[in-house]
Amino acid sequence: MSKYFHHDIEQENKKIANKLLEESRTIPIPNHQTFDELIKNTKKSSCSKKYAKIFEGKRNKIAALAACLIVLLATGSFWSVTQIANNQFENKNPSKTKTDFTSHQAHGYNEVFKAFENAYSHTRSFATTESVLSDTISAAKETAKSANDATDYSTTNVQSAGIDENDFVKTDGTYIYSVKQTPRKKIIYITKAEGTSTRTVSSITVSQLPKKSDTTEIFCGIYIYKHYLIALYTRNQYSTNNMIRESVNYNSYDTCGSSKTADVLSPSESQVIIKVYNISDAGNPKLLHTNTQEGAYVSSRMKDAYLYTVTTVTARTAFEYPTASYDKNFTSLYDENCIPKINEVKVDPKDIYVPDKIDVPGFSIATVLDVTDSSDFKNSVCVAGNCDQIYVSEDNLYLINNYDDIIDSSERENPFQQKKLKKGNQIEDNVRSMKKQIKESCPEISIKKIKEEVYRRDIKHISFINIIKFHYDKSKLTFVADNQFNGTAYNNLFFDEKDDCLRFVSSMEPEYNTGFQINLYDKKNHLLSSYYDARKYKFLPITSQVMVLDQNLNKIALIDNLAKGESLYAARYLGGYGYFVTFQEKDPLFSVDFNDMKHPKIISKLKLPGYSSYLGFYGNNLLFGFGEEIKKGSSRLKLEMYDITNGKAIQKAKQYVGKTDAYSPALDDYKQLLTDSEKNLIGFYYDDDISGNANEYILQAYYTLYTYEKEEFQCIAKIPLKDCQPDSIKGIYIGDYFYIVDCNHGIYSFNMSKPKTERKIFYKKYK
Repeated sequence: MSKYFHHDIEQENKKIANKLLEESRTIPIPNHQTFDELIKNTKKSSCSKKYAKIFEGKRNKIAALAACLIVLLATGSFWSVTQIANNQFENKNPSKTKTDFTSHQAHGYNEVFKAFENAYSHTRSFATTESVLSDTISAAKETAKSANDATDYSTTNVQSAGIDENDFVKTDGTYIYSVKQTPRKKIIYITKAEGTSTRTVSSITVSQLPKKSDTTEIFCGIYIYKHYLIALYTRNQYSTNNMIRESVNYNSYDTCGSSKTADVLSPSESQVIIKVYNISDAGNPKLLHTNTQEGAYVSSRMKDAYLYTVTTVTARTAFEYPTASYDKNFTSLYDENCIPKINEVKVDPKDIYVPDKIDVPGFSIATVLDVTDSSDFKNSVCVAGNCDQIYVSEDNLYLINNYDDIIDSSERENPFQQKKLKKGNQIEDNVRSMKKQIKESCPEISIKKIKEEVYRRDIKHISFINIIKFHYDKSKLTFVADNQFNGTAYNNLFFDEKDDCLRFVSSMEPEYNTGFQINLYDKKNHLLSSYYDARKYKFLPITSQVMVLDQNLNKIALIDNLAKGESLYAARYLGGYGYFVTFQEKDPLFSVDFNDMKHPKIISKLKLPGYSSYLGFYGNNLLFGFGEEIKKGSSRLKLEMYDITNGKAIQKAKQYVGKTDAYSPALDDYKQLLTDSEKNLIGFYYDDDISGNANEYILQAYYTLYTYEKEEFQCIAKIPLKDCQPDSIKGIYIGDYFYIVDCNHGIYSFNMSKPKTERKIFYKKYK
């Protein structure tokens, strides 16, 4: 029987009751009718017939639930949340918002704990869960000119115009701000950009750890706004814990073969620290305020003076399970220690929004900080559940979570349904191993009285995307809508907003398997341990899909079953058109017409060798692609330019970079790319094997600059670098000078206006 059987019945009955209540309000009730007549007439109404059919369908569904154990798994999920100023919850468009899920504001911490316990038990019944999170693949670029200075300069490559993103190197056109981090120290260097006379004027030690510490710190990046510098970094507190007692590993003893005595080092607490400095006097920067929010860093954005930061935190358990269930004082696996803190103050229960179902106990936290008045956060929202990325448009903040789920498959869905399976000796070995681990961790449990349950289980893995939409207006965050959709969207650049609609591309890759479910119960029928022994797998070919949602996240358009067998790599949107790249052996570049958002259509498909991991617009009618191609057994970087005058992408130029096994971090991080059509510059770091010998490997690093003229890429600079780390190199320009910033050592500079043969490379080491 499903662990959620009674819960599912309750939810189904609530839905039916609500529908009956709504319908009953339309039935006229004459004053002269007696009670018996009223009942008689009500039975004859269309409402009665309509919902008799609904209940019959629900009854069949409930019977199916009772027939088998249905377990939903996920890496994290969240549902509805709403909050406005003063932490009052509100639905911005209650009459239009429509989702399949119900959520509510917590009435107290105990309600949160209960929801987490359900999720905790939920995740324990299947021990082979994997995350479907992917690395960042591609993004966009925006350049700007200073409003207060005639000197033009480059800015961070961002997704949305006017929405800044964190980076490790920033410039305001006068100074260069760069981050250096070692295991102990986090330093920001402030350098006066004066071409050949470039010099460091000051430095900020953001943090410094003692020589021996169980804490680590990782820089997230910096922002510059007027005379304010904002630094974000994550602090992780570590402690050595027994695997069984480690709060972040719920299934540690469920997996056969794990040892009770094995110790692991994992963070017991994480928080993001935000420091705001006054840099009006660049030679003497001053710390103004420090703010903290609990959790691991997800992402951040900045619009004007307002910084939006999102973190996630896993809820810590207060007791060990199943030992806790034998404690007479045991009431809950969770207590107030699992409630996250903002500026060291626990979130109030009225400010926590609890979804109807939570797959993984945890919280997503979004804060708003006015950097001109940074003594405290101006607003915050807290949602029970996880978040792995964000997309921020001009007016809205989207919290996005990808997670993997499983369902028990019907005969029509699962290809293994008709195949017979034998339990064999492996099942008995698994049961013995599970019992042994239970005995080691909980000696008070009698092994002889443990009840065994073993049955065949055919399941289907499927990925989902949860989206929550907030409207933001400076410091105010207002809930708009939330919904869930099939698929996986690997990064924020797969999303874009147009005409109050959200358009995005995602991948579908269903997986089927069959095997045996093993559940062990104590004499009180408490689930002690569970394990799924998978025997056979079958993967369906991956496909891509294009989806459009209205302003309340209701689906209004879908194009599915695209690019069978090909992985989704990059996406980009401009006005009425969108472009995305898939890859298996060749690189299909799809063009999508979004001029009618309710009826998008594929208008072209261009197949080319290799793949592009980045797409960015280069002026009004050109699309730039940066990627990789395997040529004669060796990888080479490639630059491509497409004409998109009529919406369709037509290749105009192609340029290979590197000789053997060339690599650039810009393949995975769009902020590593400099693309500026006004300045006509494309810049990036890369390294290459220059040995020319299969038995030798000599790696040489470069920073290179290209222009695009007369339908050709032209290399205008190729600067060799020494003793550098790929992710610590950043290229920027200020006026006629180009600066290659090595965050760990110093800055290279040269004058771009001089002919290539007359350029001299100057190097200034950090003091």
